[in-house]
Amino acid sequence: MRPFSLEVEGYEADKEGWIGTLLTLANGRIGVRGDLDFAPSSTAGSYLAGFYEDVPIWRRELVVLPRLNGNYLVGAGSQIQHLVRRLDMREGLLRVEGVLQGGVSYSSESLAHLLYRNLYAQRINVVSGSEMSLVIGVDDPLNPFLGSETYYEHLVRARTDFGRDEVRVSYKLRDGRELWLRIIVKIQEGSEPLPFVTNRSSGFIIKGKEINVTKLALLGAAGESIPDARDWEDLRRSHVEAWRSRWDRIGLEVSGDEYLAGGVTFYAYHLLQLIDDSVEELMISTRGLHGHGYRGHIFWDTDLYLASFLSLLYPEAMRRVLEYRCRTLKQAMEYAARTGFMGARFPWEGVDDGYESTPRLIPTDLTQCKCVEILTGEQEIHVTSDIALALEFYYRVTRDEEFMRKCGLKLLVETARFWASRVTYDETKESYSIRGVIGPDEYHVNVDDSYYTNYTAKLNLELAAHHVERVLGDDRYKELLRDLNVSLDEAENWRRIASRIFLGRRKGKVIEEFSGFFDLSDFPRVNSLVRRLSMEELSQAAKSKVVKQADVVLALVLQNIFGGSNRDMLEANYDYYFRLTTNESSLSLPVYTLAALLLRKPEWEYLFRKSLETDLENLYANSDGGFHVAAAGGIWMVVLHGLLGLRINGDELEQEPLCSDALRVKLRVAWRGKRLEVSNCREK
Repeated sequence: MRPFSLEVEGYEADKEGWIGTLLTLANGRIGVRGDLDFAPSSTAGSYLAGFYEDVPIWRRELVVLPRLNGNYLVGAGSQIQHLVRRLDMREGLLRVEGVLQGGVSYSSESLAHLLYRNLYAQRINVVSGSEMSLVIGVDDPLNPFLGSETYYEHLVRARTDFGRDEVRVSYKLRDGRELWLRIIVKIQEGSEPLPFVTNRSSGFIIKGKEINVTKLALLGAAGESIPDARDWEDLRRSHVEAWRSRWDRIGLEVSGDEYLAGGVTFYAYHLLQLIDDSVEELMISTRGLHGHGYRGHIFWDTDLYLASFLSLLYPEAMRRVLEYRCRTLKQAMEYAARTGFMGARFPWEGVDDGYESTPRLIPTDLTQCKCVEILTGEQEIHVTSDIALALEFYYRVTRDEEFMRKCGLKLLVETARFWASRVTYDETKESYSIRGVIGPDEYHVNVDDSYYTNYTAKLNLELAAHHVERVLGDDRYKELLRDLNVSLDEAENWRRIASRIFLGRRKGKVIEEFSGFFDLSDFPRVNSLVRRLSMEELSQAAKSKVVKQADVVLALVLQNIFGGSNRDMLEANYDYYFRLTTNESSLSLPVYTLAALLLRKPEWEYLFRKSLETDLENLYANSDGGFHVAAAGGIWMVVLHGLLGLRINGDELEQEPLCSDALRVKLRVAWRGKRLEVSNCREK
């Protein structure tokens, strides 16, 4: 691992799902997993952003599309004698070089074009001492349903048409929509392409001792055009120029420890791959365009954990993320009304149509009809305030008044109305409580007064009040304020509620995670940095002082980002909660790393290294399900708010960096229409 480059040597079939995620190529619209192109793989596949369809249990899921990088060799031995794969992140290219049994050499270079968004292209070269066959095909995909036991078929092949050098496959989804896939081959060396069709695949067979072919795979809906340029060199050149321009824009320079520096560029690259500049909104699922984890659903991670990276480095993309929430605001208001509240309540697991898609029960054993009850959809309501905080961060960075008039103010007003109706006045505490929730720590369900939930709800109410008061005399907002039927009295009521929301008992400076947490029994000490609890331990955890992920500490870190927090309080809660945390969620370690860095604790470097292992070392043993988007966003929170020390205090962007020889970072951040060069170390 080194900056802007990842090299993978050798081949192990049982690790290919993880490696396929690391080497995924995407451009914000399509994603093609990087499973080895000349080997079969159960995790290989492609994805189209926002392309969902109904499914049992999970309501809707991202559809797995045909594998676009499959090229199979007939006549070569199955044993791989030598294999090196290199991901060039500066240029967005994946290079494969392999030698198979019998001395057959295979090489390819692949790209998901950054300008022609529905295009995946490969240049393939095969050399052998005897005649070989290269099979370039389209295999009909299946979505994994429950583990490895069952599959769900979304796509049904409706038609296959061949031209002289191309095959077009038309699919129908169960809901009647159509999808097409075109494979175009341009042969420099080798026989004329021979078409073939089987029950579940079609494509071309190319024969020869040396085969040199360009493959273009185009994926999309009816009416999408093919790029005029079909020449590999022209396509490659325009793609590389687009990637270099994207990197030049943010001006990222890193040095120091090679693994740390390389990890920073790795997570930046995979986040940048999720941006499509040609669309009005971005639906970024929690595993990106890299896999089928969590069914491609959209969580709070997309908003809160990506707010810093996108707002400061690619603000147009952050606006597109928020535009998705704007489009689905109507559904969020319906959700609030349906559950007995005012305003807007966003779903815990979102999809393209904006409705709650969290399953209530998930089968765990098909033979005995066992199920796990899922309460997050009903109780993990902090997603609503997370979205409001992400919007506020974007606004503070950009001062985008046009967006606030279009949607931002309405979103803040309606989410504030939700919280104003969700709180309950507690006479005994003389304060407002929020009862029956789940905070980020999902070991404990149906709790009262989660500090994180209450704190972010309080912020949501205060921010909505601030913006209503700010624009009351602004003629540009006059019509919008009338349509929202919002008044100064309502804003003042939000402030009154916010000022009296209960924010937990204290033991010294330690904040109680939720009401009653301090009274729970002790849990066996968490001796490993990352620990996955068994079903039996989970039952015990619900009654014990053990934490799944950063919760109170996340709230305090957010306070710092939004203008500063009490250092002594952050340190007291870091020291108390970190030792109780299993870090079973990949969202946790980056937050504790940032807290450690803000506190200038020496362990920050070790924690940061472990955070980078999330995908790079498959730390959670689930990277075959896709890229950990939220962890990547959290890693970049460490860079931006920890190493670079950026925080927004009122109208000012302040910086208190930490210079470290372990990791030196320089980049250009966006700030209200300008680019500012920042670094964590002064030039020598």
